[in-house]
Amino acid sequence: FLRKGVDVVLELAKHFPEYTFKIIGMNESFKSSLTIPENVICYSFLESEQYKKLLSETEFYLQLSIYEGFPNALCEAMLSGCIPIGSLVAAIPNIISDTGFVINKKDLTEIFSTIKKITSLDEFRKNELANNARQRIIDNYDLSKREQSFLKLISGIL
Repeated sequence: FLRKGVDVVLELAKHFPEYTFKIIGMNESFKSSLTIPENVICYSFLESEQYKKLLSETEFYLQLSIYEGFPNALCEAMLSGCIPIGSLVAAIPNIISDTGFVINKKDLTEIFSTIKKITSLDEFRKNELANNARQRIIDNYDLSKREQSFLKLISGIL
């Protein structure tokens, strides 16, 4: 979880006690080894419908990995209309593009500044970012489009 930036999220929670931070996929043994601020809710597992509901109620999504492949959870969050904040790692900047915020990994000053910037935006701008994030996933990462690209790639090899 440290490579996913959970330590940074816990620091953010301390710095922004007026917001609720939710971490999905944290097992109890790891959770018990940490000091969790009161404004952090940890889920070990969520059913698909619970996960979708949680994302639909979330304003922004943090993908603060120090190592990552292709972050499906980031795409799911953007598709749900979350404003993405991600680290400058692997595919994250390409996925987010100009629909959210890309930050240097583990740069707390930059992350704090980005959170303040997002929370100070008016509702119109927040909705615009959320809608653009959703549309970016639909336009670029739709499963059928990915399948077509893959088949085209394979046919070029064979």
